[in-house]
Amino acid sequence: MLSELGKYGVQLCLGTQSLGMLDVVNEKVRRAWLDNTSSLFVFRSGSEDARTLANELSVGDEDQLTITPSDIVGLPDYACFARLRGVATPFRVDTLKVEDGDAAALARIQARSREVHGRDAVWVDAWLQQASALQGATEEAGPVKRGRMAEVPQVAHEAAVAGVASPYGDFSEGVETEGDAISE
Repeated sequence: MLSELGKYGVQLCLGTQSLGMLDVVNEKVRRAWLDNTSSLFVFRSGSEDARTLANELSVGDEDQLTITPSDIVGLPDYACFARLRGVATPFRVDTLKVEDGDAAALARIQARSREVHGRDAVWVDAWLQQASALQGATEEAGPVKRGRMAEVPQVAHEAAVAGVASPYGDFSEGVETEGDAISE
């Protein structure tokens, strides 16, 4: 699928802590990921991943590696090796540690993000319950523990009386509060 996406101009930035994590998803994912990567940044890794990544970074034969597994294992913090499309040989990059930022600016960014993208947990719970019902979810899937589900009808009613609309529409109708799969 990765090779197909490239035909449509899709560019992805993928990252993982370990190549072994890709095998957990699917054994073919690791090979597809490496085969379809035009640029590769390799930070310090364990010896198993280092052997694979040294082969990916090197421009010579396996017996004449440009970058060895020990080079990768021995990288200091904030340093990596890079292989870029259009650049003949891989090279080392020393990145900079970012200093602590302005706490007030961070608080403003977080507040704005919550304002624009945040949703009240009660409305999300109601939406999830209705979506589960529409998808035919059964109790066999196991109970979902959300302590505030019992509040949904009352909160929805109070919001409607106050003229406050849910960002998801009216999900209060048909929301069960006792004996449902979503309760404490």
